[in-house]
Amino acid sequence: MALTTTNKQYFAGGVRETIFDLAFDSSYAYGGESLAPTDVGLSAVHKVHIEPKNGFNFEYDYTNQKVKVFAPAPAIIYEEKHTAVANTITLDYPAAWIINVCQAGQHMAWGQSVAAASLAANSFCLVSDIADGTRTQIYTDGATDTVYVTYVTQAWLDLYNQLVQEEAVTLATGANNLANKLLAFGFCEAATTGILTPVDIADTTATGEVGIKMGYATGALDINAAQNGEAAVCTYLKEPTSGFLTDRFVEDEDPTKAGSDPYTQTFNLPLLMWCISGYATVTGGTTLGFIEQNATPATGEINTNWGYRGPAGTGATPAAGFVLGAKDNVAVTAGAYLYGHPWEIPGLQQLEVKNGTDLSGLSSVKVEMIGR
Repeated sequence: MALTTTNKQYFAGGVRETIFDLAFDSSYAYGGESLAPTDVGLSAVHKVHIEPKNGFNFEYDYTNQKVKVFAPAPAIIYEEKHTAVANTITLDYPAAWIINVCQAGQHMAWGQSVAAASLAANSFCLVSDIADGTRTQIYTDGATDTVYVTYVTQAWLDLYNQLVQEEAVTLATGANNLANKLLAFGFCEAATTGILTPVDIADTTATGEVGIKMGYATGALDINAAQNGEAAVCTYLKEPTSGFLTDRFVEDEDPTKAGSDPYTQTFNLPLLMWCISGYATVTGGTTLGFIEQNATPATGEINTNWGYRGPAGTGATPAAGFVLGAKDNVAVTAGAYLYGHPWEIPGLQQLEVKNGTDLSGLSSVKVEMIGR
């Protein structure tokens, strides 16, 4: 296929070129540092070229006349700690997916984006839809909550491309379909009942619960008769037809339970990403909510070391996998997760560096600005 050229500009005269060096300071402002053409003796800018340096890449925002700085970023952030200001926190990076949000020793349920004042107790929501390159903001139910957020960043572009936000569903008793196969479940919230607690698809769904069938679009949600006819929204990740995500997807593994309080649930493979946001479903029992990894689970709670990579192992299956811990003597089921190690994720893209990053060592960056 031939290339297509657009936005052509021809300069016959009156064009000037300025070549100069840039030096950054000790506190980068997310969204870019100001660089107007008047700063370098021009009145307008047509084209800016900035050479990469020291692993950093640069982008010129022509609309706002700012230089943005990009660098390699982690695919997954584990328990990023924030204290809310007026019920609001801003994540360090643009999110692609929320794995878990909790307070100290307190699980929080993910629900539909609403005003902070409308949140139910021990719940959170996004301030607005996850968007390209925008640091994700979260409302918490408490004005000054300290929360721990485990999330996938937009560096993991392949996963970000699978995001479906608040798909509208009119609930019907029994099986309900989604538009795509379910790779990861975020939340389902009904207009009247509120946030529905996920349970294993094989269990009988009670009022206020939603059975989830991972790896399926048809019959992906099972609804109790009490929610029949309710309008709802569902946020989830869709399963692609092939590739890394599909190859690493375990849609339903029953772990091996052992021990006493805390009871351990051991899976076969190392954990890359848990696929039921905030929850672990239980065979014939009450769903457990995730708390932070270093806390001691109480009744109804569960935790894991989110960053656990597992032993090297030999052959197709590692010698051991990741472990969940719970106070309750129950058997976790529907263990849907992606397995592997963060460094195995292909095609990560660079992200804009974090707000406040010290870039004082980044100097003599070569810039060419063409304008008049």
